[in-house]
Amino acid sequence: MGRLRLRARRGAQPPANSWPLLPAARELIGVLHDFIDGLFGGAVHRSGKRTWCEKTPFNLLSIPFLWELFPTARVVVMVRHPRQVVGSYQDQPWAPSNLEDVLGWLEPIYRRWLGQRPGLLNDVRYVEVRVEELARE
Repeated sequence: MGRLRLRARRGAQPPANSWPLLPAARELIGVLHDFIDGLFGGAVHRSGKRTWCEKTPFNLLSIPFLWELFPTARVVVMVRHPRQVVGSYQDQPWAPSNLEDVLGWLEPIYRRWLGQRPGLLNDVRYVEVRVEELARE
């Protein structure tokens, strides 16, 4: 697992047919989109940029939903070797510190990501970058 980078164009609206069976969900998608776009978009606009990047690692588990909010967003997942991920988590004050607990904590995260990954790999908006390959270059 690695960091997820979500890049969205300022002002890109969710599709009108998002969650067609739930009219209130369409409204909620619009409200969430506008809130997040306002949160990040203001800084982007002031800096003269066109895109913003949000890199919360656990966004990895919500990529389809994030695409509901920002359908044109590119998602870049920074993939690290699991051994490095475990070592990194053991050093964090907010994560379990022993190996068994870290593995128990990460297992459901990896299972969920790996379960949705085949469908993500077929989408041009999804890109994986291996950290080890970047470090070699």
